Amino acid sequence: MVQAARENPADFGWYAFGLEPKPFHREWQRHFSENRELVLWAPVHHGKSTQLTVMRTLWELGREPDTRILLLSKTEEKAKKWLAQIQANVVINEKLHEVFPLLRRENRTGHMQSWSSTSAI
Repeated sequence: MVQAARENPADFGWYAFGLEPKPFHREWQRHFSENRELVLWAPVHHGKSTQLTVMRTLWELGREPDTRILLLSKTEEKAKKWLAQIQANVVINEKLHEVFPLLRRENRTGHMQSWSSTSAI
C-alpha cells in the first residue's frame, strides 16, 4: 500500500489519512495529474479541499520537496486553515512519513525555515 500511495494521490489519501476515495475522487486526482491547469466545480462537502488542497499538496511535496505551491481562497482564514493542516501533517503524520520519509520540516544547522500562519516548508 505504501508504494501505491507514492504513485497515486487517491491511494495516498486513503493510506495516510484513512479516507477511502470515492470514484469521483479518483477521477478528480486523475484529471489533476493530466492537466496542470484545471478548475473543479463540485458541490459543498464532497472533499474538494481535503482531497485537492491538503492531501494533494502533501503528495506533491512528498514527490518533489522543493516544489512551491500557492494556496488561494476566497478568505485568508480558509487558506490559513489549509496551511495549518499541511504543516501539522508534515510534523506529526507518521503514515505520511512512511510514504515520503524525506518530507520533514527543515532543521539543518544554519538553515532557517519559515513556519507561520502564511508560509511554511
